[in-house]
Amino acid sequence: MLDDATKHPNLIGTSLTVVSEEYLKKFPDFPKIWNEARQKALKDLQPKPEEYYQFLSQLNGFTLKLNQKATPIDLNAWIVK
Repeated sequence: MLDDATKHPNLIGTSLTVVSEEYLKKFPDFPKIWNEARQKALKDLQPKPEEYYQFLSQLNGFTLKLNQKATPIDLNAWIVK
């Protein structure tokens, strides 16, 4: 069942990766490789938080302050584990 974003006005968005079973059969190492790429990206952004938040602000049009609250680097660290 899909949720309706209008029921959650305090949430800005979400991020997830979905692949089909067929894709995983063709590329069984995909989850491992994908997670390694995400970990590498996280390690790259952690020492440069201002650049990260500037990038997000250019991407989504939100203020730096809002991006810092909505998409904290610590949240990314939890997701990547």
